[in-house]
Amino acid sequence: MASRFSSDLRLLPAPAPLLPSWSVVLCHWRTSDLPRQVASGGIVVAAVGRPRLIRGEALGAWGLTEAGAGSDAAGMRTTATRQGHEWVLNGAKSFITHGRIGGVMVVIAVTDRTLGHRGISAFVVEHGTPGMAAGKKENKLGMRASDTSEVICADCHVPASQLLGSEGQGFVNTLKVLDAGRIAS
Repeated sequence: MASRFSSDLRLLPAPAPLLPSWSVVLCHWRTSDLPRQVASGGIVVAAVGRPRLIRGEALGAWGLTEAGAGSDAAGMRTTATRQGHEWVLNGAKSFITHGRIGGVMVVIAVTDRTLGHRGISAFVVEHGTPGMAAGKKENKLGMRASDTSEVICADCHVPASQLLGSEGQGFVNTLKVLDAGRIAS
């Protein structure tokens, strides 16, 4: 993977003890090339934003965490409702690394609450899409170079083609990405 960040990743072990915030930014970028990581097992990947991520021209963000939901996927409140040839996202994500500066974000949302974790889907949303905005930046004790914020979707319309993978596979694909990130760390 050729990018302006690739060479920085080779240097990561050396500065990590001295620059932990920068290490978080680089590690998160490395593990948030989300479309590439979930492009296995016949999953159709949205082309939106992917070239910019791979070339290192944009940072990715991963919109999974929500206040009050913790690790309980069934407690997720962000929804995506199908309206014709698009999805409408509503809800808020918390503690999102690159939430204000990421060029492309994968948003995990409930598409059918009656199906539990099988009713959760993932969507690729580009920074600047109307209806998606960064909320407050987290005032963290440390790791201040790592931009972490809330991300709010309020009637955020995305084309149906920006569904990442198949409808209802968002939770399963999320687990694959999290496992890959743990291995890469």
